[in-house]
Amino acid sequence: VEQFISSFNDPKDLIPEDIEYGSKKFLSLRYNLPMWIVNLWEKNCGPFLAKKQFRSLSSKNLYSALRINTYCISDEEFFVKYNDLIPSEIKHIALAKEENINLKGHQAVRHSDGFVYPLGYKLMCEELDIDPLRGIAIYNGCSNHILKELYAILGPFFKADVLCNNQSTLVEAETLKNRYHLEGLSLYECPHTAMLTCISKPVHTMFVSPENSHFQSLIDSPEYFLRCKQEDLDKFIQIEKESILEASKQVEDGGELIYFVPTLCKNET
Repeated sequence: VEQFISSFNDPKDLIPEDIEYGSKKFLSLRYNLPMWIVNLWEKNCGPFLAKKQFRSLSSKNLYSALRINTYCISDEEFFVKYNDLIPSEIKHIALAKEENINLKGHQAVRHSDGFVYPLGYKLMCEELDIDPLRGIAIYNGCSNHILKELYAILGPFFKADVLCNNQSTLVEAETLKNRYHLEGLSLYECPHTAMLTCISKPVHTMFVSPENSHFQSLIDSPEYFLRCKQEDLDKFIQIEKESILEASKQVEDGGELIYFVPTLCKNET
């Protein structure tokens, strides 16, 4: 039995010797990625940046952050209440003291004192002049993270039209509306080509997060590639293009159109 167990501890070369070190085939096997992804990202980013991206897929997810709900609690009160979290260099963002702390399941999230979502939502909103009195509209084809950020910035009383392209996104928006008492939200289910039917007049701030490849998902779910196909990309890119063009028609002169897409593919953005 001991010999059988020890045999699995011997170092093994899992990549055949006849495959050139550093080649695309080598990278595909080394990082467990389909060859078409290796080709796509090297073409988009160049070999150096692509290799850094490949390595990041097997490391800790740094793309999500715990955003303090500053409508309900100050930063100072937050870190006194949750002493297993520490401030980051970015305002209103908390980090775990220990690597084994699960931010998504943290009690701060359960008590609505914080939200876990991609850091980009907060950073982009910091650059905006969001005036709820001049009108806000949101088109969501993949997530409702922007609702959490607007709640933290504006409180529960802002008004906005929220357009969801599928039933699951609509149900998620309804759950957030009820949980945070966002009575000013008007929720609709509509395809990206029918935004005009839900927005009565042009708005000052229009958020667009259309259906996309969700390449970001592979950081947490490596099995994502089992259901993602290269031929799907053209469909997503067309949807994203049409979504942006359709949304732009709903923005008043001098207004702002904000595009969020969680992907690692340059072609989509």
